[in-house]
Amino acid sequence: MRTLLTILTVACMAMCSFDAFAKNDETRPPRTGFSISLERTACFGTCPIYRVRITGDGRVTFDGERFVAAMGHHERRITRAAVERLRRQVETSGFFGFRSHYEPRSTDSPSLIISVTNRGRARTVRADASADMPRALPRLADAIDQAAGTAQWVGHR
Repeated sequence: MRTLLTILTVACMAMCSFDAFAKNDETRPPRTGFSISLERTACFGTCPIYRVRITGDGRVTFDGERFVAAMGHHERRITRAAVERLRRQVETSGFFGFRSHYEPRSTDSPSLIISVTNRGRARTVRADASADMPRALPRLADAIDQAAGTAQWVGHR
């Protein structure tokens, strides 16, 4: 009886472990340990509202919410070299040393929210467009847009 209980316990543990490995790629972190996302939020006008995420393997996901040419979820791939250029820009920008929030100076401006995971470190920075923030932050946001190719989904701004 004790042997049967031991076998059942081991089998159950093995099945639970297998389930953790069977998850699809979207729930698993990228092998390179890098991901970056940009969210642009609403203003009192028609500012594009969307989220874009790039993973270390080059997967780009775009979710258009309002005032964009392509509403909803869209995907594409970029080269690993493009991901690597973006990762280097994160490192040289000093992103991990930025404050987590830059306060607005007015109430009509959209915010940008950038989240980065790189080599075991993670950080999210939120900045209102009217905030006094490091120049490297909006440059990084523009670089994310450019690497992801969001212009095809956002349209002209």
